[in-house]
Amino acid sequence: MKGSSMTTVVLLLVMVMCGGMSNAHDDQPPQSVFDITKYGAVCDGKTDISKALTKAWCDACASSCASKVVIPPGDYLCGVTNLAGPCKAPIELEINGNLKAPSVIKGEDWLVVQYVNDVKIFGTGTLDGQGGQCWEKKGDRAPNMRFQNINNGWVEGLTSKDSKFFHMSTLYVKNMTLTKLHMIAPAESRNTDGIHISRSSCITVTDSTIATGDDCVSMADGLDTITIRNVKCGPSHGISIGSLGKYVTETPLKSITIQNCTIADSDNGIRIKSWPDMFSTSLTDVHFEDIILENVDNPIIIDQMYCPDGACKSKGPSKVQISDVFFKNVKGTSKCKEIIQLICSSSHPCQNVQMCDVDITYEGGVGQAVCENVKPVISGVMNPKGC
Repeated sequence: MKGSSMTTVVLLLVMVMCGGMSNAHDDQPPQSVFDITKYGAVCDGKTDISKALTKAWCDACASSCASKVVIPPGDYLCGVTNLAGPCKAPIELEINGNLKAPSVIKGEDWLVVQYVNDVKIFGTGTLDGQGGQCWEKKGDRAPNMRFQNINNGWVEGLTSKDSKFFHMSTLYVKNMTLTKLHMIAPAESRNTDGIHISRSSCITVTDSTIATGDDCVSMADGLDTITIRNVKCGPSHGISIGSLGKYVTETPLKSITIQNCTIADSDNGIRIKSWPDMFSTSLTDVHFEDIILENVDNPIIIDQMYCPDGACKSKGPSKVQISDVFFKNVKGTSKCKEIIQLICSSSHPCQNVQMCDVDITYEGGVGQAVCENVKPVISGVMNPKGC
């Protein structure tokens, strides 16, 4: 057989193995599908499907063709599950069922996806962390889903409820979009941040609704190019950067944009926070734009004396340098008189803070702006007056 003919035959075999020859008009390439019910998963809400899910993932991950793991509609109990790569080809996880976590998870995360390139996780399903028994305890801190060491990811459509800890978190993730998510937990639930982003770059959170007992979106150190857009937040603790400066290993943050978000009935609005007299890092190029705040405490706050529950050993100035922070077109109503609080470090004063068209009304009368160790540049409308 001639060389060209042999090549054609090999290509045809590969296409057949990967699901057949695709139509020229198909939007997506053919996929190998791995349904967890074919691996023994039982849809009764009582039988642990973690082994079936892991086996389906491993087979899909080993496929040289694009693959998809499917969790069909229904109720499932799912124990601790680690879905790890690297995978040989792009992989998807379609969750249309309702997954319930064990009541207690000690020392582990619930659902982990890690060491994968080109992964999409989507569906109409629900991740139920069953966190009600854990919120008053300090030992059980399992996120509903953790993403770690991922390049090129997409998460869409899922509902996450009653997480024991963060609903979703990223660590060492590059280029991921999280969109059209719905996250819910009672206002009194502890540490149930909607999305926690750490040591990651090029992360986008869009078109989502988050109502939890802590921050809708929280951002820790080591960030570069983070975009939070079209998020409806609250009740919650608002959208926060930090706390920063607590650990010696922290790395800088830069290029963060929070845009076109609504925060309602929350303890805070838009916030930056760092610990006093701990460790140094830096935060620069932050944009809060087109923000609506409805009935919130602490609508705009930079707090470089952040010290929850009196946990600080020292009250010395923060060593975190904050610079190039822009508040533009921020409007709404405040439950507290001090609408704007810019409390910066005396040893590292905030640099180049600008406020343009800020108009927030105190429901009880005339609001105030309080500033320490910062001289913001003000333009356009400024309500409340001050600073």
